Amino acid sequence: MKIFSVNNPDIDRDDAFSDVKMLVFDLGGVLIELTGIPVIMNWMNEPVSEDEIWKKWLRSPSVRDFESGRSSISEFAAGVIDELELPVGSEEFLEQFARWPLGYYQGADEFLLDLGEHYSLACLTNTNPIHWDRALSQWNVEKYFHSCFASHIMGCVKPDRIIFETLLRSVPFDASEIIFFDDNILNVETAILCGIRSFHVKGFDQLKRAVESLSA
Repeated sequence: MKIFSVNNPDIDRDDAFSDVKMLVFDLGGVLIELTGIPVIMNWMNEPVSEDEIWKKWLRSPSVRDFESGRSSISEFAAGVIDELELPVGSEEFLEQFARWPLGYYQGADEFLLDLGEHYSLACLTNTNPIHWDRALSQWNVEKYFHSCFASHIMGCVKPDRIIFETLLRSVPFDASEIIFFDDNILNVETAILCGIRSFHVKGFDQLKRAVESLSA
């Protein structure tokens, strides 16, 4: 199974995905704008690419423990600062961390409302109590999705296979009837291993183009 990309015009669209019944979205970097990676890059003592930071973040034991609900906020902050050798204290780190999600990209909420009339929608997000509380109270994610899968509640994180297997056991659709959208290639690759057709998209503009291609 292939990784679909909006930047590949020659890709086989599988009969325009006529069998799709559910769309599953990552939130940060796809529907919700994030500022966290540039902040970390500014903090680090040596030049590191955005992709390298994402890989470090996804593989960080401290991040994985926090986003799977296994550690406290203070343990998370101390662990990340130590692992990435950041020149900041826990208080400053957490203050910045809480502000990483900025809210929906412009038009994303209306876009979801329209899609919800044609597909079952779900979000599958690596998150934590700090950001998830904002997602519920400020961005009303439960208004836009029929199902919400938050890593810290599920007890597992992307890109681990178990999180996708848990999702598949929880929805009334086969993997072949689902399309997944994520801005991180590691997550997309694991979804594909679980039989879920997946798009690698970065930002809302790429997401819109990808969804539009489903009926092209």
